[in-house]
Amino acid sequence: MEKVEKEFISERQASLLLGVSAVCVFTWRENGTLPKDLYIEKQYPTIKRVFYKKAELLEWQNGFKKGSS
Repeated sequence: MEKVEKEFISERQASLLLGVSAVCVFTWRENGTLPKDLYIEKQYPTIKRVFYKKAELLEWQNGFKKGSS
């Protein structure tokens, strides 16, 4: 059986992928460090869920690391 990669991941999964805390990912999103095209927000009646585009998040991480060197 072929393993299928998910296109969108949760905030927790994004934090594990980037090697930072979920609070850090949240803060980056809120202060604009993470570009808006890296995630989507789904609003439900009582909560908001955020999903990150896995491939684009990895590309952003690689560019961010290169820019800080």
